[in-house]
Amino acid sequence: MPDLTISEKNPQGTMQVIWVLEVGFSETYKELKKDMELIFKAEGRENIQCALVKITETPKYRCPISHEEEIDWKHPTPKDFHSQAEYGPISYEDRQWVGTISNIFWETWKFDDKTNKIRQIGKRMVIHPASPTSKKPLPLIRFDQILSNPPANISSPLLDWDIFEVR
Repeated sequence: MPDLTISEKNPQGTMQVIWVLEVGFSETYKELKKDMELIFKAEGRENIQCALVKITETPKYRCPISHEEEIDWKHPTPKDFHSQAEYGPISYEDRQWVGTISNIFWETWKFDDKTNKIRQIGKRMVIHPASPTSKKPLPLIRFDQILSNPPANISSPLLDWDIFEVR
């Protein structure tokens, strides 16, 4: 099951998936690619793009509570979690829950009619760590390249990532 899909109505009047986001946090890159291949098989591969996002955590997550411990915690709020830096680690009540996010990258894939295979479109984009020449690179999602009939009056064909920024 994809993490996010964008669908549009096809000429027959039914909804058809045209763009898929698959995010891997705990799974390996190899497992993430297998998930993507299943998505292409299930969704009618000729008409969709699939974006893969791989997030690597160092050290890899392990539950900070043993099964034998009995803990009576209050329901935490976001203010109860503490981070040592922008990308972690994150702690709650003196226990580390999330390691440091050491790497995030993004790839876009599409089915190639000529080769009858799934191929990567463009290059892998490393989101974190950012290169010294750019602050925070963000993936470009062009709606005019995804939608079958993009509206002519669309002011910007690019997704505005600023609306997703956590403040």
